[in-house]
Amino acid sequence: MSEIISEPMSDVDLRAPVAFVIFNRPAHTKRVFDAIAAVRPKTLFIIADGPRPSHSTDDEKCRQARAVIENVTWPCDVKTDFADTNMGCRARTISGTDWVFSQVNEAIFLEDDTVPHPGFFRFCQDLLRHYRDEPRVAAITGLCLSPSWSSKYSYGFSILPCTWGRAFWRRSWEAFDPAMTLWPEVRDNALLSHVFPDPAQAAYWQKIMTSAYLRKFDSWGYPFMFSCWLQGGLTAVPGRNLVRNIGFGPESTHTKVSGGYGKLALQDISFPLRHPPMIARDHAYDDYAHRQFIDDRSLSARLRNKIRRVVEEHRFHRRERALLDGQSPS
Repeated sequence: MSEIISEPMSDVDLRAPVAFVIFNRPAHTKRVFDAIAAVRPKTLFIIADGPRPSHSTDDEKCRQARAVIENVTWPCDVKTDFADTNMGCRARTISGTDWVFSQVNEAIFLEDDTVPHPGFFRFCQDLLRHYRDEPRVAAITGLCLSPSWSSKYSYGFSILPCTWGRAFWRRSWEAFDPAMTLWPEVRDNALLSHVFPDPAQAAYWQKIMTSAYLRKFDSWGYPFMFSCWLQGGLTAVPGRNLVRNIGFGPESTHTKVSGGYGKLALQDISFPLRHPPMIARDHAYDDYAHRQFIDDRSLSARLRNKIRRVVEEHRFHRRERALLDGQSPS
């Protein structure tokens, strides 16, 4: 699938603040900054982590990355929060987000490896306004894991928040508990089964959340996801993919390999948005995302599932053709 990049949306008045999280990748930083510059936000927060003492090139790379944002050529209130020393992904993102929400009630967040489609900004701004006072919606993402997702509406709702290109409100962040204090109670009473009726999915997330609780991951994303589940909060997911991660590789903190994510191209989304009449989780989308991108089962299991899906699709189309021909489906 080829990428479709629209022209910058000069007719959109981007009043939603944009927060940009950077570190030590100046080339990546420039690509994302250029996408931000194209939509000329009124307010731009820059959150930067500091160099790692064990990496001799970090000082210069961090300096070059920070220099990129000196190229703001439009009227913009630029606010910076630069760490002098390295805090790590989790601590720097949490402290930076605290800083942003100490000043504004809602914001769009991008990281230095997440290139957005121009429509991403309007999508986020529209939904920040639309669901500002709706606690059932906890976050907005630009990532769509099902590019052929068929719906008459512009977006749906998922139980799976994604941190690649996101937007949310201070109210969502205030509910965030980095320590995952309630996880032992949820784990010991098997309460994940209420979120994931599929036992395999529940078991998968039990393993992930236990590791996150024990701080085996330098990640803020899993604790945030858990906080959303505790609040019953859903994430608005676009019907077209609006962000692309370009950070896969050995220098990445979490995404050393791309898997299927690297094949997700940017897509156009139409405006004005068609809002769904109900706020309800799309189980089919979540099951697809879990099956195709999240679960780390063995290759043999993945192949068996793929064969099963092909057989099921073949049977469905055979029955459909029989019905169209006026025959009794077998």
